[in-house]
Amino acid sequence: LAYTKLFDLDRAAKDFEAVLNRARAGLSDPAQKAAFGLVDIAYASENFPLATSRIQEIETMLRKNSTSNEKNIQDHLLYERALGFYYQAQFDSSLVLLDSVANDAESDYANDAISLVGIIQESNSTFGRPSLTHFAMSALAEQAHKFAEAEANYRAIIDSEFNAPLADDAALRSATVLVELGRPADAVQELDSMQVKIVSSPLLDVAAFREAEITERDLHDKARAQKMYEDFLERYPNSIFVNDARDRARTLRGDAF
Repeated sequence: LAYTKLFDLDRAAKDFEAVLNRARAGLSDPAQKAAFGLVDIAYASENFPLATSRIQEIETMLRKNSTSNEKNIQDHLLYERALGFYYQAQFDSSLVLLDSVANDAESDYANDAISLVGIIQESNSTFGRPSLTHFAMSALAEQAHKFAEAEANYRAIIDSEFNAPLADDAALRSATVLVELGRPADAVQELDSMQVKIVSSPLLDVAAFREAEITERDLHDKARAQKMYEDFLERYPNSIFVNDARDRARTLRGDAF
């Protein structure tokens, strides 16, 4: 809670360290969560040497202690190393590690690895690399709760690299960050603009549904949100969000179930 809710990094680090000290050198489930929590805190602090050191400590613990989920821990370690390379715009190095995890269908981190591989491969070219670098910088800023910095980097993609492969992803992330900054009206405007300007994006239904959600939950404009959900159902009848949109529209209308 100190990390996920309060974002008190010092307190969270002390709590995680206390768990590890009690575990002594073991790799119990709480010890694993604490050890990887310390890696997350290092990234949130933008301290890459510390993150590397903490990853190495987990590797040492793994060599000294056998565990039934050793392969999963190894995949987690690979993913965390890859994430560090990604944050530092070392995309080729990141891909090498991610591919190993992504190709293991049984890994708990395969989906995360596949997602990040897709982001990198989509833009890891001369044309796309500037937007990919901005996107990675934004991701790190979000991890550090530097939301204004994250929004500025997403904005750089949206405003100056409009045709970049990551422009639609940047618009979605920008909206999320704007809500964090207490600017939900700007978030709705961003998502609305995305649907008008990036009409070939496969993420238009995501943008439309998220726009309705923000209108309902953050702007508290129920009438407008109801109309948005109803419009969504007409425009995107095959979307994975159809059931959710129908339920929200019915609730906002006051339908009896």
